[in-house]
Amino acid sequence: MSWHSASSWSLVRWFGGEGERDGQFRYPWEVAVNSRDQLLVSDSKNYRVQLFTPAGVFVAKHCLERASRDDRDGPRGVAFSPDDFAAVADFDMLRVLVLSPDLRCVVHVVGVPPPPALPLPAPRGEPAAPRGELLRAKGSIERPRGLAFDAAGALVVVQARTNRATSSLLRLTARGDCVEQRLDRDACGVCVCRDGRVAVVQPHSGVTVYAPQ
Repeated sequence: MSWHSASSWSLVRWFGGEGERDGQFRYPWEVAVNSRDQLLVSDSKNYRVQLFTPAGVFVAKHCLERASRDDRDGPRGVAFSPDDFAAVADFDMLRVLVLSPDLRCVVHVVGVPPPPALPLPAPRGEPAAPRGELLRAKGSIERPRGLAFDAAGALVVVQARTNRATSSLLRLTARGDCVEQRLDRDACGVCVCRDGRVAVVQPHSGVTVYAPQ
């Protein structure tokens, strides 16, 4: 593999600016590109995602619901499916929204509201599980951060667990059924390679790559 020198990179355009108007941002978090080279940006502190042309012209937006006025963390990861549906990690609401390609409507919600946390049962004769080790319902998502689709349309989600000590990877079908889960401490961003391998960013250690089974 060869790399070009830094001098071969040239600035093409810049767009945005701080604010709440269309085309402006407050703490943009992630960006994704669809088959038309349109850019989807998660505008975290404005609780919305915005779609732009390749030239940076505002096209559309989708505003997200807030769990409460005190929420500070809006949408995180964004990704496009092979057929250009947009997925948004709705961090505070513990779910992933799948939006129509034009962002006008929610076509699917991945994740169900979790029930009240229950302590994990301890084996007989052993102390109870430490506080923070929780038992969650199948299908629930805890604070999704990174998103990616594979070639078959399956959604890979990085979720931060409630105790914030460990994160995990979920592989979900188009219907939102969880088919695989793997614990991965500090997992943050994720992408799927053309051969199906999953690369995960871990801010405190590096990048981990998993091969499909």
